[in-house]
Amino acid sequence: MLLRFRARSGDEVLKNHLLTQSTHTRAMYTSSVIQNEIIELCGSAIQEELIGRVKQSGFFAVLADETQDVSRHEQLSLCLRYVDCSSGKALIREDFLEFVHVSDVTAAALASTIMQRLKSFGIDLKNLVGQGYDGAAVMSGRLKGVRTIITNKYPRAQFVHCAAHTLNLVLAHSCQIPAIRNCIGTIKSIINFFRQ
Repeated sequence: MLLRFRARSGDEVLKNHLLTQSTHTRAMYTSSVIQNEIIELCGSAIQEELIGRVKQSGFFAVLADETQDVSRHEQLSLCLRYVDCSSGKALIREDFLEFVHVSDVTAAALASTIMQRLKSFGIDLKNLVGQGYDGAAVMSGRLKGVRTIITNKYPRAQFVHCAAHTLNLVLAHSCQIPAIRNCIGTIKSIINFFRQ
């Protein structure tokens, strides 16, 4: 649809390609199989770029969360936090790396999955200096959680409760207070006003 939109919007080369290829051959490159392949190639290119930045930065932190997707399969979202110096100035970045489908959601299995996936990208886990997870016992448990398993293997990987989850918990609990609920409602209205 985006290609057709561009063709209708004045991209004559693209319009000519779509019109002539549809009548002569089947090489339009608009089938769902080709589209998925292009998406995978773009994803791989972006992933390689991110991994290159992480390797260049030296030290990094891992952020992960496990949840079910819409088809009720367990998946682990894997993100990395690092200092990016590629633009000439130091910027702290948090970038999504991938979704990993998992069948075993025990702490040992999730910790193993995280470490294996990072190693598969060629990332040196000796440079892992931080971990951020939600408050679930499986992820952040002090005795047998993912954080403990990884910290036992990589002692410099300090655990910090994920800031996004902390904010969500604070807002959920504070919204029971009428004054705060009204204030948040007003802020939402102001944000919507400026967006429009």
